Amino acid sequence: MRGRPALDLTGQQFGQLTAQHIFGRTSGRKVIWECVCSCGSTARVSTSDLRSGHTTSCGCTKAARISAARTSHGDSRSSKPRAVEYVVWCQIKGRCTNSKLPGYKHYGARGITLCARWMQYENFLADMGRRPSPKHTVERKNGKLGYSPDNCVWATRDVQNNNTSRNHRLTYAGETLTLAQWAKRRGLKASTLRMRISSYGWDLKKALTTPA
Repeated sequence: MRGRPALDLTGQQFGQLTAQHIFGRTSGRKVIWECVCSCGSTARVSTSDLRSGHTTSCGCTKAARISAARTSHGDSRSSKPRAVEYVVWCQIKGRCTNSKLPGYKHYGARGITLCARWMQYENFLADMGRRPSPKHTVERKNGKLGYSPDNCVWATRDVQNNNTSRNHRLTYAGETLTLAQWAKRRGLKASTLRMRISSYGWDLKKALTTPA
């Protein structure tokens, strides 16, 4: 007896996973999807696990919660939880170089690149060092430029927003306010408004008037 037609999940995103195509079926007739993770890795996940939220990444999310205190040689070993810095590097590299990832259109497709030196994880780690805390992320000082030692720092979201609030004043409809003030007035998160302008390249009117 033939199984039920498989639900078409092609292109749908489940957490950090984006379904690409059906890989096959298990002996129990479960449909298995080949998925690409936002970190650039692939994973094979059943329809039920995707739709229920049971599986939302290739495993890198769990690894990111584990503070790594090992050398860079052991950071990428699949037999052990991968170091958080390695996961961050994979995510950056993926969004800049992998056109199959949903975030590529906002980064690689717009000319946001990963410098040649940082194509090697060991160089990225040597330049950036270990992540100071779970609240820190890699920030590009100039959102129009790519990822490189001169343009990137570890920063908390609060610091990023504060830096933007102090240095980025925006004039719209004859009124000048800080980015944070505009975000509050428009009912947006400051980080959302900042991403729209610096990373997505939206003009100011679109960034301020598009609902969250």
